Amino acid sequence: HVHVLPIEEELPQPSYTWQTLQHLRALYPHSSIELLVGSDLLDELDSWHNAEQLKREFPLVVIPRIGAGKNQCEEPGLLPPVSSSYIRDLLRKGEDVTPLLPARVLDYIREYELYSSANG
Repeated sequence: HVHVLPIEEELPQPSYTWQTLQHLRALYPHSSIELLVGSDLLDELDSWHNAEQLKREFPLVVIPRIGAGKNQCEEPGLLPPVSSSYIRDLLRKGEDVTPLLPARVLDYIREYELYSSANG
């Protein structure tokens, strides 16, 4: 099962994946918690906060991304060649992301003014 929770809003800033996963582990001690990442993030994973502990304690599920390069993942891409970071950058610049997101997601982002240049 997948659940979307506003945990990162509740945690101290800056938000790190490591602290989010620790918080999830505390909330759901009897659940298996895995980290899903696009294959385009594999090269930068070692630079993440507490990267070694993160990789040791939370199994990585790597999803191939189209255009991520064969050196990162041998399987054909399953994710589109668009990352969440790219979409957030476009939103902060005020650019159109309509073709990249479902309408309900874009409506939610607009309603709560997420990722606008004013919100950083």
